[in-house]
Amino acid sequence: DKYIAFAWKAGGNPSLTNCGSVFFNGNAYLEIPDSEDWNFGGGEFTVECWYFPMSHGSYEGLVHQWPSNNYNATNGWCLEPVGGSLDFYYALPSGSIDHATGPTSQIYLNQWNHCVAVRNQNEIRVFLNGVAGSTKSFSGNIQNGTGPLRIGGGCAGGGNVTGYISQVKV
Repeated sequence: DKYIAFAWKAGGNPSLTNCGSVFFNGNAYLEIPDSEDWNFGGGEFTVECWYFPMSHGSYEGLVHQWPSNNYNATNGWCLEPVGGSLDFYYALPSGSIDHATGPTSQIYLNQWNHCVAVRNQNEIRVFLNGVAGSTKSFSGNIQNGTGPLRIGGGCAGGGNVTGYISQVKV
């Protein structure tokens, strides 16, 4: 068995609800130290969570290894709503950034949404509530970011969630 300790960050405390989700007040996030488990490289992966947003900001880091702005060695990948639409951003070892887009539909406010990014062979797809966005062809490696894994915010120095997140899987 593997146990992971969580640290409370960035003022305010996320709070665990009685239904197993965590409430984020827009000022805090959960953090797990860097691990090889977050290094996707050229392999297949799935990142998913259930998300109950109470508002849409310009972006919210649901689950990510993207603590710094723009391209940075600390950044690896990020599952995030941008303007209410779901995307998956990733840093390339060459020093650039790319992303896969989810469906054009907006993430519903005040209800649970299933958010998923999947890499299967050389394709990355982003799903919102079972609906896929366009297929992104990508055959290279995702940068091995050195930053922590964060849930609920702290993405690119901000991107904090106001709402609930549950059942995060990487």
